[in-house]
Amino acid sequence: CILITMVMCHDNDEEYQHFLAERLIRNHRGVRFSREMHNICDVPMDRRMDWPAFRLIHNRKYKAAQSRADRSHQRLELAERCFPPRIEADPKDARSMFYLAGTYFDCGRFETARDWFERYMPVSEWPHERYQAAMLLTQCYINLGDLLNARATMSRHLVDNWRRAEGWILLGDIAVAEFDWRQAEWWYKCATLKEQPVDPLFVEVPAHTWEPHYKLYRTYQALQENQKAAMKGALASLEG
Repeated sequence: CILITMVMCHDNDEEYQHFLAERLIRNHRGVRFSREMHNICDVPMDRRMDWPAFRLIHNRKYKAAQSRADRSHQRLELAERCFPPRIEADPKDARSMFYLAGTYFDCGRFETARDWFERYMPVSEWPHERYQAAMLLTQCYINLGDLLNARATMSRHLVDNWRRAEGWILLGDIAVAEFDWRQAEWWYKCATLKEQPVDPLFVEVPAHTWEPHYKLYRTYQALQENQKAAMKGALASLEG
């Protein structure tokens, strides 16, 4: 089983997310996929290999807007049908909790997503996935106006995947919401030092290219440090 890089694109062709996924699989009667949604290939870890240089681009630009909206509704219906019975049968089924919470998040149901992510966190044993959940849980709290829990969640889980930049940017965003521009500057500067990693879960491309520079540009504008703002604005344009 070979995991390759999946490249997700916005409708304007802009790449926004990378992750490794099982896409090259030997045709063998012993190979099976499990689970009805977000299924996984039942291949032992010692029979897996990463091939990040091989990229498969997923682009929805040719899908009609109504088709995309219908698909979102279908995904929520499927998640609500598939995951709760699994969780009821196994209260420590972290994968089902993660994807159920993520589906609610994608649909903008932040209170429900928050509750499921909070239930997920104590049972998760995979740091990469826990980091991803922490990012989404932090955004839930931000959208619900709870900056204290947003900051506490992301600060606590930076250690789960310290190579990534998204968490540092979120902490900068929280500082901006509190008008603490110097603290925001510090977090965004940290994010600019993070190179884009190869990762099994949903690496945000803007966070590792233009986004932290752009947010520093806006921060320096607020601080009326125009020369620094101009430099960061130029870097954001270059990286974008």
